[in-house]
Amino acid sequence: RAIRTLTRTRLEAWEYRRWLQRREGRYRPFWTPTFTRDVELAQPFGASETPLHIVNIDYSNLLYGNPQFRHLAFFRTNGTVLYRKITAAAVTDTDEIISLDASLGFDGNMGSFEMISFMALNRLAADRLEIAWEDPDILNSEIGLMGIDDES
Repeated sequence: RAIRTLTRTRLEAWEYRRWLQRREGRYRPFWTPTFTRDVELAQPFGASETPLHIVNIDYSNLLYGNPQFRHLAFFRTNGTVLYRKITAAAVTDTDEIISLDASLGFDGNMGSFEMISFMALNRLAADRLEIAWEDPDILNSEIGLMGIDDES
């Protein structure tokens, strides 16, 4: 997996370089959402509920065993992002149920979110990378990522 970055201002370029320096090459891992609609809710949920009914994507059989698919980023329509770990998964006749490590803290449904994405723990694939400066404000780079099991 790779991340491609293109900055448009001098401040964006500086912030990106500072972020790269904080990674210390391959040393410091970081969480990366897929930024896609990976999961959709099948039923509304309550503020204190930890099990969520999701549209069947065969998560229990295909993805639950892979530690790269055990965390979710809930991008709310109000701009906040909630992060949760999936602790269990099961299939029902009509959908799937995933259990979260903590409730989301509000009553909601799929309309409460812009997207729900899987989130993986990664580190940089190399200690060195190339940055192409297209002009003093614009940089272009691509970094490779390596997935890490967060439980090891």
